[in-house]
Order: sequence, then C-alpha cells, then structure tokens
Amino acid sequence: MQQKTRPQLIWFLATQVFITFMAVANPRIPALERDLELSNAMAGRVLINELGCAHCHDFPQNPLVLSPQGPNLEKSVNFARPDFLISFIQDPQQHWEGSKMPDMLGSLPTPEKQKTAEALAHYLILSTEKSFPEELDPSQASSDRGQNLYESIGCVACHGPLKKNGSTPQLPASLLHVSSKYELHNLVAFLKNPLENRPSARMPDLHLTTAEALDLAAFLIKGSTSHSGTTQNTFKLNPDLAELGKKKFTELGCAACHQTPGSTIRAVMPSTPVTDLNAGCLSGQSGLWPNYHLNEQQRKQIQAAVENTAEVSETERIHQAMAQLNCVACHKRQNFGGITEALDIYFTSTDPNLGDQGRLPPKLDGVGAKLNATWLRKIFAEHSPARPYMKTRMPRFGAEVTDSLIQSLSANDTIESHPEVSFENQNEAKRHGRDLAGTSGFACVTCHTFQGKQTGAMGAVDLTLMGQRLNRDWFHAYMRSPQRFSPNTLMPAFWAAGEKSPLDILKNSTDQQIEALWLYLDEGYGMGAPRGVRREPMRLLAKKNEAVMLRRKYPNVGKRGIGVGYPNQVNLVFNAEQMCLSLVWPGEFLDPAGVFMSQGHGNANPLSRPIVIQNVPELAQLSNLDAEWPNIEGRPKTHQFLGYSLDDKRRPTFEYTFNDIQITDRFLDLELNGKPTLRREITVGSVPEDQQIWFRVASGSDVELIAPHQIRFGSSLTIKTDSHHQAILWKSNDQTEWRVPIEPGLESQTLILDYQF
Repeated sequence: MQQKTRPQLIWFLATQVFITFMAVANPRIPALERDLELSNAMAGRVLINELGCAHCHDFPQNPLVLSPQGPNLEKSVNFARPDFLISFIQDPQQHWEGSKMPDMLGSLPTPEKQKTAEALAHYLILSTEKSFPEELDPSQASSDRGQNLYESIGCVACHGPLKKNGSTPQLPASLLHVSSKYELHNLVAFLKNPLENRPSARMPDLHLTTAEALDLAAFLIKGSTSHSGTTQNTFKLNPDLAELGKKKFTELGCAACHQTPGSTIRAVMPSTPVTDLNAGCLSGQSGLWPNYHLNEQQRKQIQAAVENTAEVSETERIHQAMAQLNCVACHKRQNFGGITEALDIYFTSTDPNLGDQGRLPPKLDGVGAKLNATWLRKIFAEHSPARPYMKTRMPRFGAEVTDSLIQSLSANDTIESHPEVSFENQNEAKRHGRDLAGTSGFACVTCHTFQGKQTGAMGAVDLTLMGQRLNRDWFHAYMRSPQRFSPNTLMPAFWAAGEKSPLDILKNSTDQQIEALWLYLDEGYGMGAPRGVRREPMRLLAKKNEAVMLRRKYPNVGKRGIGVGYPNQVNLVFNAEQMCLSLVWPGEFLDPAGVFMSQGHGNANPLSRPIVIQNVPELAQLSNLDAEWPNIEGRPKTHQFLGYSLDDKRRPTFEYTFNDIQITDRFLDLELNGKPTLRREITVGSVPEDQQIWFRVASGSDVELIAPHQIRFGSSLTIKTDSHHQAILWKSNDQTEWRVPIEPGLESQTLILDYQF
C-alpha cells in the first residue's frame, strides 16, 4: 500500500472523522426538536428520562417525571427479523435513525463486535422461542388505505409528514428501517398492541382494528427501505452462540433497561452516581459504557439538568411530561406546545359543522380542573373517546406511564368552588334539568349527541358523558361564561354577564338552573331523553289544489332525486340521474328536516314507507327479448335530462332524451275505482326502424301478472298498462321484469301506466 504523507494522513483522518460524525444520528426526542422555550435543565431532564439514565445513575434532585424502560425483549425479538436484530445491536443509529438505543459495542474491534451482536441475537431468539411464520406481501390497495390512515389518525404528529417525491410518498427518516425490521404479520401484531412491546408508551396505542393495522403495516413496509438479507425462515439458531450471548447480556447490563427474557421482573444495575459530567456517556467517546451519540446541545442539556438542584415545580412537571409523551404535538397548554402550521392540514373532522372545534385536539389549559381524575385515567390508560367526530385519535399510553401526570394536573389546576345548591325535591330538579337540555329549554340536543345519536345539525360531545367527565365546579363556571374558557367556542352563553336566562324554570334562578342541569347530566346513561331527541317529523305536504316538489337527496335514490307530493296523497321520486321513476308511496309526502337542519346535506325522508320501483334507466336498446337489462353505474351516456315543466296545478312533466329520441314523462294524480292512483303518460318520439327499444315498467322478485295488462308489485301496488301496448314478463332466476316494447317507425307514441295503491 502506498504510504501517505503527513498532510495527506491528517486530511484522511479528518475526513473519516467527519464522515463518521455525519453518518451517525442522535437520539430523537420529537418534542425537543421544536422551539418550546424549554430551559436546558428541563430538556435535560426529558433526555435523562427518555434515555434511561436513571437505570444506572443516581440523581439526588430526582428529575424523573416518568420512568421509562426499554422494550419488552420477549415481544420485540419475536417481532424483529433476525438479521435486523444482529445489525441493530451492532450499531443502532446506523439502522434506525434517531433510535434511543445506545451503542453498547462501540469500543470493541469490528470482528468481536459482530460476534457479540450475533451472540446476543441468538440468545434472545432462543430464550424467547421466536416463531418463524411464512412471509406475506402487502397489496397496493391495502398500502393506499394505510397512507390515508397515516395522514389522518395522528401518525404525522410524532413521525412527521410524508415527503412527496412526485406521486410517490416517502416516509420520514425515522421510519425507513421498518421493512428491514418487520415482516407484515409481525408489524400488524405490533401496531395492534404496541404497549405490550413498549410498556413505557414510546409508541402509544392508536386503537387500530385488525384491518386498519394491516393497511398501515402494508403502507409502512412498502414505503420503507427494501429488505435484503436473512429471512426468518432461513435463519439457523446456534446454541453455542446463544450461550455466549447469555453471558454478554449480563456483562453488558442489558437487564438494566430491558425486561429479561423469560422473566416478568426487570433486573436493575446497581446505581452509579454522576461524578464527572465530561466522562462516560457524556464524553461523546466509545468505551465501556453506553454511547448514545449525543450531540453537543444534548450533552449540555443533560449537564444542566444534573447541576440544577432547584425543586421542580408542578407546572414544570406537567410540561416535562407533555414533552416526554409528545402531547405537545397535538395539544397546547397555555403557550406551551400545540399543532405546528405544517401539520395543521392533517387534522380533520367527520363533522364540518363543528368547525375547528371538530378537528383540532382541545387545549389543555385547566384540564385538571375540568376533567375528573377518573376520566383522565380513562383517556390516558383506556379508550374513552369523547370526540368521535375527530379523525385524529387520542392514543392510549397506559396507567403506569401517566398516573403521575394525572396527579400533577389535578393538583395544579384549580377553579373557584361553587356553593351547594339545595332543592326541596331533587328528582323534580332533575326533571327541570331534562327540560332545560331539551328543545323546550336551551336545546342542548340540537348541537350535542345523546347516547351516541346525533339529533341535530351537529354532533358535539355526548350529553350522557358530561357527568362522567366533568367536575361540578368547572361546569358551573363554564356555563356562566363559555368564552372565558374557549374564546372561539360555538357554545352560547345562556347567562351572559350574570343575567338571568329568559326561561321561566326554577324562578329564573341561575344557580338552580345550572345545578338542575348538572344533576340531570350526572345521571349519565340512566337519564331520560330530553325533548328533541325523539324528534317530531316536519311535514311538507301538498296544498289542496297544488302539488309540492323538493329536489334533494332521497334514500335509495341519491342526490338527484325530485320528489313530488300530490293533493290526493300519492307521491313519487323521479331519479334525474338515471331518468326513471324510483319511489312511489301513498299517504303524506315528506319530512324535510334532514335537509333543512343540516345545511342541505341530509336526506329528505318520505313520511310513509316508500315502494322502490327501480334505480336504472327505464328505456334501453336490447338486441333481443332475452337480453339482460343493462346495469349502469353513474349517469348514463345514452340519456340527457332536460328539466321539467309545471301545469296550472304545479304537476311536473319531465323531459329528457334517449339516443337523441325526445321523451316527455307526465304524472297526474287521479282517483280510480275509489282508490288513489298515479297516472303516468310517457310520450316517446320517433324511434328509428333499426332500433328495438324497450321500456321496463318494474323489476324485482315480487312481480306477479294478475291480468292481461296488469301486475301486482309487492303487496300494496298494482301497475296497469294501456291496451295498445302488450307488456311481456321476462324472468331470470329470482328476478322478474315487466317490459313493454316501443314500436319503431312511428312519429311518436304514448305509453300510459296507472300506479294504484
């Protein structure tokens, strides 16, 4: 080998140091990457906790808020590919950018380092009895659904948004290792229950269904670096290496951070006091200690935390816990944390009527005074979603991790206590509370759901959860002035500026009205439904001598339905998308509340059960009688709707074309033989001689011919054709159709149908 000159050697060594420095990432704590105005001491305490320093060191001033431990190796090893496990143990940061796992082997020569990593992996695999199921390939459709989940349920809050390279999304750097670590089924199992693997909730539980976990896993595996190396099925376990690994596991002190394989008790190394802030883990050098590859700022922050002996305030404890759990990614407390401008677009809602309150996680100002400790524990440790309209999910962290935060919130957040309010009869007071919640009172049910059901234009937090969630004193204060707690809230102030409400209930006493409402809400699911939950239908009816129309979305029809109600109480919905009669029914016309009370988004609902005739075009060109009727999705290209005209009784005649043939479709309300009847006159323009056009009157499993020109459709409707047209029954399996041929060559012809109830 050619000998290098001294300047060349210096340059070579400097270059290698630079390359090594650039290639190694630092431990990633998402909250510390933001400008949260954390002091160095607080940021250092977060690092000390997240890196597990207290497993080996004494900290007399006790900077711990949470006490995280490393992943449960029994689960982690079963999830990970063997070759990834070996590579990761050998050099964590090279295989998982931002990993909090320190380099434990950095001081060893390369051959010994590799052998030690292999030995540890073989020991862990042997001791956990790792299984090796067949590897599965994720589908593209599943991956596409997984991308939607990643961008909607909150993954971006901790991991960051996808990098868009043309049409191909790229995962953030911290997730690029996923496909080299996991096979599909293992990643699905991990995502379904991450707390089983990581009890310290560094990856919390997002309440994924099995299907959602599969889709998200498919996306993460397809979007990360391709795996190449030993598959699980080709891995050969070496018992001799495993025995060496068992020895190394003890020597390296792995049990200080990790649950020991085969044991439910975590061993802890004897504590070592922090004596030299520039030595060992903080030196930035490899040696007989964990090397976290801390950068200069991280070392200064840990040093500041160790040197700071001031007592940690309750506010600091809360902010520190919020930083550790990365609550700050979604929530804001006072001026601490909150959604960044870049992530705002990923927070969406299923209920646009709620505005930002329906899509953005709530602020945590005073949350310890607002929510009782039991409900806080349900939120953090269980699954109690109070805002199902919010697509971003509140994760489950587990009780062990969050109990200290709950205690700090409850101790730190206080509100003025409200004196007791007495009633002569508490049951009567609860009844007054129910009246206040209903549409005869403050109409709470028009904005809030009740027992999981939306009864008005929006679906804010369920009324039946209020007593379970809230503290009484906070409720009294909030009801008097909602804007004090949330300046942009949609909640109206019923007792603004201390004024009495206009409702003559409980002698207009503000105290008694609010307390009565609280007593009622405190009943939870046992409370009776207030007025307005079981809504009385609105009635849109025809006038004495005029029909009434409503163009809106109808059940079983879609958005282009045109409903018509006639004075003799026969009704129809014409489908202007498919150019067909879709629904008919006798009785009263419509309940339009679904339209009028939801800003036009809801359904118009018939006031009687409608009879579904069909929802495909009634006119079709067929090669022969035996041909099946075309099933067209979406707007048919052969038809064009031209609108309608009204006669002097506001009865419509619909106009459209089929294959450029002009069609008019007129509906009249009659009474024949003492029965309400809907007469239909379909006039068809000139049909070319070479075209065989058919009109399908009805289709279904319950079509029965009862006379030469008459069928029974279902149990309550008969349809009759005029004597000039000979209808034909067409049957296939359990489907029967009544078809009428349209004669070609005529200048025009009219088919008359009578629908009689």
